[in-house]
Amino acid sequence: MIDVVFLLLIFFICASARQLREALLPATLPAGALETAQATTIPVQVDEAYIKLKQTAAEKTVAEINGTEYASLDLLEGQVRALADIDSEVPVILDVAGAVPFGEVIRVYDLCQRVKFKTIKFAIDLKQPVVPAKK
Repeated sequence: MIDVVFLLLIFFICASARQLREALLPATLPAGALETAQATTIPVQVDEAYIKLKQTAAEKTVAEINGTEYASLDLLEGQVRALADIDSEVPVILDVAGAVPFGEVIRVYDLCQRVKFKTIKFAIDLKQPVVPAKK
């Protein structure tokens, strides 16, 4: 039994002789500099916000932003706010179908102004004839 203990002792002495000595390196760290790692998000590039308003068969106004349809203008408001948070310099283009009530158009226009979009434009269809106003 003493031979086994002696062999283990010799083994650990030889094994520890090849290790490098560790030393403490002085380092000055500022107080309160600890941070948690946060996931970095890649900003979404938006060239323009194309908002299309149209009327359904049930006379309900439906909005579409860049190809995504929203059943109510309340849902549209959340998306417009999110777009404004990304970049309020992006031009907003409102494409309004002829059957949409003017009050709904003004509501969307005011929403775009309220979230501070810099440029708000209206799209027109050049194929439709322009009816001159009666004098």
